[in-house]
Amino acid sequence: MANKQPETQTTPAVVTALPAKRIGWVKKLTILLAAVGMALAILSDVWSRPRDQWILQIEGMAISREMYSYYLTQTLMESRFAALADRKPTETQWADIKTMTGQSIREAIAVQNELAVRNYKLDTAYKYDVSTQAAHLWRFYGNYYKSLGITKPTVTQAETAKAAKKMLFDALYTKAGKRVVPDAAIQAYFYGNYTAYVGVRVYTTAANAAGVSADLTPQQISVLKTQLSALVESINGGKDFFTAAQENTTLLQSSSPSDTVVKKDNPGDPPQFFEKIFNAPKGKVTLLEFPDFFLLARPINMRESPEEYYNGYREICLHEMKDAEFNALVDAMTATFRADENKEALNQLYADWKF
Repeated sequence: MANKQPETQTTPAVVTALPAKRIGWVKKLTILLAAVGMALAILSDVWSRPRDQWILQIEGMAISREMYSYYLTQTLMESRFAALADRKPTETQWADIKTMTGQSIREAIAVQNELAVRNYKLDTAYKYDVSTQAAHLWRFYGNYYKSLGITKPTVTQAETAKAAKKMLFDALYTKAGKRVVPDAAIQAYFYGNYTAYVGVRVYTTAANAAGVSADLTPQQISVLKTQLSALVESINGGKDFFTAAQENTTLLQSSSPSDTVVKKDNPGDPPQFFEKIFNAPKGKVTLLEFPDFFLLARPINMRESPEEYYNGYREICLHEMKDAEFNALVDAMTATFRADENKEALNQLYADWKF
């Protein structure tokens, strides 16, 4: 199998009459390529352990029916194929399923190849995550997997591929190199795109005589707003927010304000939800009005408690900042790994599959 080189390395097409000072570099490159070849040989052995028939050939690696079947189960979990729970897919759907499954396998091999080229190995933390997740999947889906001829080692190997992708992301953006994102940049992203508050939602609906939820009348909403404004004034005047909530459970429809983190442009929130909370004065309760509810919110200065807020969202923010770039890199790696289908084996798998 041809070795795929990482984006940061280039290999001369022809090496002739090199200056003496470059001989050491060539020797190191030769040793590296030999190590990569050995790693890929091991990778090929793991992914291509003998089975009754092959489904795909990827750069000389034969992908067994068992391994392909596991990735097929993952493809069928995609929401677009949810309707296939009780029927076989059409020819068009099967073509899409094959494409997505093959893409997932090619990506797994491409990522593990990249780690081998870079001489990265999964450390204890990644291995622990692999073991834990594989055990979890086998506990809940083991009987289903066994009915498809899938063994636990295959599940573990697929989870190892997922861990390899995570490790590659971490290596590129958190360890060393030109792509590493400074902590200051992640903090700036977090504090600009997230906010937090302690608050209570009071909905402008109520159950009618038939028990059906209906909107309050404009007059009822006006009265409710007046009552809530008075309560906010009382809290900002010194009354404890939580005590006030417990004393006004009917008015507030709740007995305890909750601590909530809000992300900018969250599609589940009403327009201007983030902006109104973000711009409200910190530490004071503000009454905010939205189409279906009022919000009594006391915005939190998250910078004062980074261990409670920023630390928990740091990895999430890094992925939001870099996932698109990383996925493009992985797609480019994957594109260099061509897959040849065993059409007869795939047709047999389709005929045997328990849709």
